[in-house]
Amino acid sequence: MNPFKVTKEEYDQNFGEKKNFLKSLIFLIYKGNEFPTKIEDMLINQTIVEYYEAYFHPFTKFTEKEREGLRQKLLVASKMEEDYDKFSHSMEDIDAQIQDAETDKQSESKALMLPTEARRLKLLRQCRSLLALARDEAASKGEKERALLIIENYKKELYNNSILIKIDKQIDHIEEQKRRLKVTELSFNSYYEFALERIPQIVSQKDFNQLKENYENARIAYEALSPSKDGKGVAVKSPIGGYVKSCLVKEGDYVTVGQPLLTVTQTRRLQLKAEVSERYYAGLKSIVSANFTTTYDDKVYRLDDLKGRLLSYGKSSGDASYYIPVTFEFDNRGDVIPGSFVEVYLLSEERQGVISLPVSAITEEQGLNFVYLQVDAECYKKQEVKLGMNDGCRVEVLSGLKGGEKVVTVGAMHVKLAAAGNTIPGHTHNH
Repeated sequence: MNPFKVTKEEYDQNFGEKKNFLKSLIFLIYKGNEFPTKIEDMLINQTIVEYYEAYFHPFTKFTEKEREGLRQKLLVASKMEEDYDKFSHSMEDIDAQIQDAETDKQSESKALMLPTEARRLKLLRQCRSLLALARDEAASKGEKERALLIIENYKKELYNNSILIKIDKQIDHIEEQKRRLKVTELSFNSYYEFALERIPQIVSQKDFNQLKENYENARIAYEALSPSKDGKGVAVKSPIGGYVKSCLVKEGDYVTVGQPLLTVTQTRRLQLKAEVSERYYAGLKSIVSANFTTTYDDKVYRLDDLKGRLLSYGKSSGDASYYIPVTFEFDNRGDVIPGSFVEVYLLSEERQGVISLPVSAITEEQGLNFVYLQVDAECYKKQEVKLGMNDGCRVEVLSGLKGGEKVVTVGAMHVKLAAAGNTIPGHTHNH
């Protein structure tokens, strides 16, 4: 038996229980009956989480959002560690770079250059030009003073720029470290190798302060949940009234100061924004309502069922877009995620004399659309149709059908699949 073997279903549904079992097993192997320290518990907990994350979701690279988040954290940490001696030393280095133009030739020859590096080279060239002006005997006193003042401002920007370059290199290093931590097979040996490489990274000197903070947070959480306490834990109050949309932690998790625990919403009304191409501008005046579908379920939401209403539509497209906004408002029933992307079906006034079918009645083959007609009690006919407008629930039939024909509207796909076996489970309606 391999206790480290975890299926995708177990990982998604019950990983917390499995993780706690593995922690106990690891400590039993390494410490016997000796109780682990809090820092040891935190390290093993973190490595287990990262170990299975690396297996089920292999790391490739940081997203731009993740890189920016890391960049801001490292920038704050860098400024907190800054002292006058380091600043003075850095400014001396910048002065030396301004004096020596040869230092940039190698950097300029690179095929790829970060924006921060390109900005540094530009500032250095400007500083050298201004320095030449300040040393020019033909220049006036005012010109020289102004040149030196600008140089000082540029030197401050160069100092901040050098920090950003250093931080970008740190992020690249972290990215490479995470990329190397691959897990191809779940076993005790692969976890042991993973932990041997990861733990030194966690407890390195540059991460010591963060580790200390994590330790203190773990201690507080441990004491709050200790049997010696009243068992009620620590009360967490929301700053707003509303209802819980999602819970971001589970029982037994370690949390840090500032970590999100719950998502609470007080929004009773949501807005739906549709981006309409300019070619349909003339038809916007007839819009009265809308239906929409989400990416996370197959349900069609009707604004009429959600007390929705049209708020406005734009008179022109924006400066950065060729689409015209159409905005609706509707009740938040709790099953629509605010901020999510949806597919919108704009509804105009009702039209008379139109043949329409439920979307479920349509099957598609090689770009053509078909329906199944009931010829008699045991016989069905496959009929090609041309479709028109679609509101998400029903679709207009332009040709291929006439009034009175019986069409399979529920289970059309089943009829299609069963046709090859000469067994047709009929479910029909008249349309």
